[in-house]
Amino acid sequence: MSSGEEKSRDKLSMPVWDENLFSAISIGAFFTIIGAIFLSLPNLLDEILLFPKIFRIVKIPNTDLWFIAPVNPEALSTVYLALMWFSLLFGSVQAFILALRYLVNSSVKKKAETLSNLIFWLGLGYISSLLLSKPVTLTEYFIFWARFLMLLGVALIVRAIFLLIYERYYRMA
Repeated sequence: MSSGEEKSRDKLSMPVWDENLFSAISIGAFFTIIGAIFLSLPNLLDEILLFPKIFRIVKIPNTDLWFIAPVNPEALSTVYLALMWFSLLFGSVQAFILALRYLVNSSVKKKAETLSNLIFWLGLGYISSLLLSKPVTLTEYFIFWARFLMLLGVALIVRAIFLLIYERYYRMA
């Protein structure tokens, strides 16, 4: 690392090579969670393979718009369950990584990124659980996607606010 690169990094941030530890934790957890979900939901693969066969262009309820959606959204309940569990578990991993980032003084950008990931994954777990709480109609299916887009926006806004607060209040100190 050149002296210019060292000066541009936060004084309290970790060396670059230590970031690989967070990547290893994240990737390892990803594969472990995927494996556990497939083991616990034996018909998941069947439903995933059914996915392309049941999608058609349908009219979005209460609009004049048409879009691709499953003809019978209720038929994918195992996929929704898998998505919920994956999101909640991977979100928990993000919470663990965020705590580690504070313990080892990672850069503020990495903390903001992990916080944004945490909000996204736990939020996706929550909105996925809503698909399981009642019969999934086409309306509910499209509401899920609207919530998904809102969740992406919220995660990005939280990241920006976190960085703004750090820049404004902690850099001045």
